[in-house]
Amino acid sequence: VPIGEDWVQGSAKFSNKIWNATRFALMNGATIEGDLPPVEEMSVTDRWILSRLNKTVADVDAFYDDFQFAKISEALR
Repeated sequence: VPIGEDWVQGSAKFSNKIWNATRFALMNGATIEGDLPPVEEMSVTDRWILSRLNKTVADVDAFYDDFQFAKISEALR
C-alpha cells in the first residue's frame, strides 16, 4: 500500500493532537465517575453519539486486526 509523505505527516500531527488533548485533560483532573445511565434514559443526541462511538471502536478494532493503519487514521478523524 503506497503511503505518501504528506499523509504520514498529517497522521502524525493528528495523533499528536489526540495525545496532547488527553494529557491536558488528565493533568486537569478529568475523571469518569460511575456508570453511564441506561440507554433508555439517554437523550436522542447521547444515544446517537454513543452509537457512533461504538461503530468507530468496532471499525478500528477490525482495521487493527487487518493491519489497515491508514483506515484507522481515517476512522478516527
